[in-house]
Amino acid sequence: GIFLLSVCLFLAVGHQLNSVTELRRLTWMLLAAGVVTTSLQVTMLPQLRVLGQFGTRPSSVGSLFWTWLVAVSFAQALFNRKMSAATRLCLLGITAIVLYHGLFQIRSWASGWVPPVAAVGVILLFRVPRLVFGLTIAAVPVGLLLSGHISRFFLGEESYSLMTRQEAWGVLWNIVERSPLLGTGPANYYYFTENFPLLGWYVRFISHNNYQDLLVQTGFLGLLAFFWFAFEAFWMMVRLYRQLPVGFAKAYVVGAIGGLMGSLVAG
Repeated sequence: GIFLLSVCLFLAVGHQLNSVTELRRLTWMLLAAGVVTTSLQVTMLPQLRVLGQFGTRPSSVGSLFWTWLVAVSFAQALFNRKMSAATRLCLLGITAIVLYHGLFQIRSWASGWVPPVAAVGVILLFRVPRLVFGLTIAAVPVGLLLSGHISRFFLGEESYSLMTRQEAWGVLWNIVERSPLLGTGPANYYYFTENFPLLGWYVRFISHNNYQDLLVQTGFLGLLAFFWFAFEAFWMMVRLYRQLPVGFAKAYVVGAIGGLMGSLVAG
C-alpha cells in the first residue's frame, strides 16, 4: 500500500491542483492544522500523556508532520516578502514552537527534532549561504571537543536504540545477500529475521530505517531508483527556484526543498 499509494498521490496532486491559488490554500490549511496540534502538544503535554491521546510521539502529527510544518512556515517567513511583517513573524513563531517542543520537551526522541532542524539548515543555506557554511565549519571542532556532552544531551535514551539498530543491520545484511538486486519483496523480511540471532535472541523485527527497508525489500535496484527519484525532485525544484519571482511560489519551492531534505534525514 505504501509503495502504490505514494505513486498515486504524486500523480493525483499533479492532476488535481490547477493553480498556485489552490496550492496556497492547501498550504494555509497545513499551517492552521500545525498551529492547533503543536499548541496542544506544547501546552498540554502532561495531560495528553495521562489521557493517552497523541502521546509523546504521535504518529500522525509527529516527526514528518513537524518536518514539513517547519519547512513550509520557515520558508514562507524568510522568502515570501509579499506577506506582512506580522504574518511572517507568526510563521517564525510556528517554527520556534515546533523546535522548542522537539529540542526540549521530547528531546530523547531524536526523530522528532533532527529532521526539522535539517530542514531549517537547508532553507538557511538558500537565504544566507555564507553564514551557514561559516557556522558549520566553526561547529566541527566544537562538536569534536564536546562530543560526549552533546551526545548525552541530545541522544539520552536513544543510545540503546542506536546500538540495537546497528546490530540489526548485521542480521539484515544476511538477508540482503540472498537477493541483492531485487530484494525479498515488500515487508517479507520481517518473517526472515528470526532465522538469525540479534544480540543472542531469535526474534522478528523491522529495521526502523527506510533505506535498509528499501534495500532488503527492493534490492540495490530499488534503492537506486528511490535516490534517482529524490535527486530528480530536488533538481527540478532548484530549477524552479531560479526561475520564479519573489513571492509565495518561490518560498513554497524553498520549503519543499527543505522538507524533502528533512524527510531524507528522517528516513
